[in-house]
Amino acid sequence: MYLRNGKNSFQTGGEDLCASGLYDGMFTGLGKRESLKNLYAIAIELCNTVKISQYSCLHGLGHSASVSSNGNIKESLKICDLIQEELTARNCGLGVLMQMDPRSLGIETPCLGKESPALSGCANIFSIILVRNNIPIDIGCAPHIGYVKEDCEYGYGWWASSTYHKNGNTAENICKDSLWCSRGWGWGSIISRPSAAIEECRESYEIGSKLHSSCILGTTQDFLHDSVLPDRPGPLKSADASIKAPSIEDLSQTGK
Repeated sequence: MYLRNGKNSFQTGGEDLCASGLYDGMFTGLGKRESLKNLYAIAIELCNTVKISQYSCLHGLGHSASVSSNGNIKESLKICDLIQEELTARNCGLGVLMQMDPRSLGIETPCLGKESPALSGCANIFSIILVRNNIPIDIGCAPHIGYVKEDCEYGYGWWASSTYHKNGNTAENICKDSLWCSRGWGWGSIISRPSAAIEECRESYEIGSKLHSSCILGTTQDFLHDSVLPDRPGPLKSADASIKAPSIEDLSQTGK
């Protein structure tokens, strides 16, 4: 659509999730036409004119950066980290890896470097590769640092809740002692098995434990709407102060 109509194509979308997919497709066309160095400025201009939030719209920038750079993940993530709003930069980072053919990635993480929102999103999506290749969480997510590692663990729990649950595994088997993974498992289960999600947390962990509380917290999240956004790397901050969930203010102290 973008290749045919250019910037005018961005005026055809709406406000719902279907429109978000439409914008992603148009951003892919943008990546085929524009150079990587020009993408950021063009994307900001376009996303200031559409009806959906910049959080959703600039996710497409990650897709277009992957296309424009011919799959250079490192350079594409740098474009995403130009975005000042951290959740949006993370969502752009998700788009970078989502555009890639999983078969081209291998099992060595491409999400290494100094902590940044885009790397955090990258690690979240890369966790799919780890789950599909049966690589344990404590091995697969270990190379990452700080909140990038936490986002890897969160994504691992999310994807594992669908993949490994079919084989009779529980969150405790898969997530080991990771709070982020247990929370991701809770979210994945509430999406795919809503009637059983709470019971799965009870079966996996001792009731009242930090891991159980984290899993239960995951079942309360709603990430399908832009009006309910999580603190990076994924889950909302817990009301239970014993469960560490970094806030934007916390993470801003780490530098980029």
